[in-house]
This record gives sequence, C-alpha cells and structure tokens, in this order.
Amino acid sequence: MQSVGMENTTEAFSSTFLNVLPTIILQRKLSTTNSIKLGYTSRVQRPNIELLNPYPIISDPRYLSFGNPNLSAVRNHKFDLDYSSFKKANIVIGTSYTLTNNAIQSVTEIGTDSISRTTYGNTGIRHQIGLNTNVSKSFGKKFMLSLSGNLNYVLLKGSLGSEYFENDGVLGFAYMFMNYKFNDGWNAQFFSGYSGQMVRLQGTTNGFFFHAFSCNKSYLNDRLTFTLNVANPFVNSVTINSTISSIYFLQEYHREQVIRDINFAVSYRFDKRGRSTKRIKKINNEDEVADY
Repeated sequence: MQSVGMENTTEAFSSTFLNVLPTIILQRKLSTTNSIKLGYTSRVQRPNIELLNPYPIISDPRYLSFGNPNLSAVRNHKFDLDYSSFKKANIVIGTSYTLTNNAIQSVTEIGTDSISRTTYGNTGIRHQIGLNTNVSKSFGKKFMLSLSGNLNYVLLKGSLGSEYFENDGVLGFAYMFMNYKFNDGWNAQFFSGYSGQMVRLQGTTNGFFFHAFSCNKSYLNDRLTFTLNVANPFVNSVTINSTISSIYFLQEYHREQVIRDINFAVSYRFDKRGRSTKRIKKINNEDEVADY
C-alpha cells in the first residue's frame, strides 16, 4: 500500500466569470406534421471532479493517473440541421457539426523511471461531423418501440510539449427500446444497443454491446411499484482495449469490466388524491465533461 503526501495550504484568490452563450434557432413548418430546423448553439462544459483531482490513483504503481486542477471550461460551437415528422410515427433525422478549440484530452507520458503518468489538459482542437436519427412509434395502447442512433466522424489535433498529435476515427451509438403494458398493472421493457469506440488525441478505446430487461408490477392505484432490473444477463463482462502512443512509446491496456447486474426496487408514491404525479421534464445541458 502506498500513500501520497498532502500539504494543507491557505491561499486567498478571486475569480470572475463572464460567458456569453448565444443560441439561434430557425424553424419552418413544411406541413402540420413536418418541420425543418436550423440552429447554432454555443455551450460551456465544465470538467468534473475526477478530471480536477490532482492526487494520483495508484492501483498499479507502474501506471499513475491524476487530474489537473488548472483545467479550463470547454467552449463548444455546434451547428444543427434537423428534419422532424410526427404523423404515423415520431421521426427526427439530423446532421450536425461541432467545433471545440480547447477540448480536454487525456495526456500520457512515460518518464525515465518507466512509469506511465496520465493526466488531462486543454490540449486539443476537436472537429465532429455527425448524423443522428430517432424513430418511435406506439402500436395500440400497449406496445411502444423506439430506435435511435448516431454516426460521427471526429478529428483531433493538439500538441504535447514539442510533439504534435493528430488522430481521427468514426464514432457510433445505436439503441433500441421496447415497452409492453400487460393487464393487471404489469409492465415489461427491453433495451439493447452498441456503444462505439472512443477516439482520443493519443489513441482509441474499443466499443461494446449491451442489453437489459426490466419488469414491474403496480398496486394501490399505481402508488406502490415493485421493479426487477436485469442488465446483460447473458454476458458477465466485456474486454476494454485501449491503445495510447507517441513517437517514444506504444502502450496497450486491456481490462475486464463486469457489466452484468441484477437489482430489485420498491417505490411508493404519496398521492392522496390518487392522481398521476406530474412529470417534470429533465433538462440535460450536457455541461459537464467526463473522462476522455
């Protein structure tokens, strides 16, 4: 077991933040059920706590990983063109382009002591061009099917010291969701999908398939609900393969990640009037940068 020394310091500081984030949306109705939309969005994404934490993770003394407290927020410029149709099915097809001038990327170096050290920096310029689609349709009052997916081409450019990096690749995500309502309060869901590879400035990480089942039963006018969730029952784990390289080294990392999971939940809704609780739509600003 290894320990990392920590020093307590007190330092006065002050910061001022001013961000102007314009959003422009132009929409035209082609008919009562069809429309086309052109938009521009400027968005700030903040690094999460794992990327900021400067203390090393020493699960393996040969491979150290730590955050960078000096990371800056990421500024994205995104252009969208979407076509929507809500007639027999809900259909959204779109294309987009995103530019990021100070993208947060993982940075790996190997020192003279042969220890690999990985941290994060605002080192990359990221270009992303993508296609996305979402189709959902209800068949009667009991069955609903939803299909969604996206396909993106990513180009990354950046420098680490005197070394220049450039990497590109195709990213993708596909998702299918089915829901069926039985009689007597029973409800069943199934979803499956594929999460494509990740492209980083210095390498790539492979993608994997996933699937899950869920069923629930409600009582007392839908107030009391029992839910059983089973994730990836036919696959216990997936192999994650990562490749990191520079002109000085080539590093390959392989690990097994357990993805099978079973859980049971009980929930009760306190609503004396027996009415359905009003749903609050969740707004996802995507304003936090996760691990790259």
